[in-house]
Amino acid sequence: MLLDHPHRVQEGTLAVALVAVCFLGGLRIAQSRHRDAEEERARRPDELRGCLLVIHRAVAGMKGNLPPPEGWLRITIHRVDAPHLEQMLEYVGSDDRGKVGRRFSIHAGLIGVVARTGEMRGFERPKDMPFSEWCDYLVDHHGMTRDDAKATREDRFAFLGVPIKKGASVRAVVYLDAGETGFFDKSVADLVVYGCEGLAAWIDERYDPSRS
Repeated sequence: MLLDHPHRVQEGTLAVALVAVCFLGGLRIAQSRHRDAEEERARRPDELRGCLLVIHRAVAGMKGNLPPPEGWLRITIHRVDAPHLEQMLEYVGSDDRGKVGRRFSIHAGLIGVVARTGEMRGFERPKDMPFSEWCDYLVDHHGMTRDDAKATREDRFAFLGVPIKKGASVRAVVYLDAGETGFFDKSVADLVVYGCEGLAAWIDERYDPSRS
């Protein structure tokens, strides 16, 4: 029967070929989109949020405050883009939003000191210091602009910055603040540092193309 209609054989062969081409083309597109999605995920810092959530919950567990209330402890991370630092994530542990992308001089504030020295630093605001005086202190002693000082959260009293390093180079700074004085005692600071060391190792594995 097929021998009586050779054009049908040709049409069938052509149809199979077209299906194969379409399939291979679709497969290549899917593979390309998958690679693009993987590259986009690698570029996005959102995945770092999970690491900060682990640190946040570990501190809350150590202090016996589970679940912690809003703003009890805030954590974020700033990447070094000299001569600036750029906030990469919204705060973990806080409902504050709209902070991603803020840029600060590397010569100002706690995170600037940590980025320049490569050392963990912390300081406290006296409980009885009015917010206006605190803003003056940040401007006069930490090189912050008046606008940046006024934009800080008024109920913050303890501050800690931890460097994320690659060799001797500081690539980012984890910033933490809390609403009570004495929050970052040695045990808490040590826990945060260990967590940040794990974060640094994860960044090396996830974001360093030379390890792939």
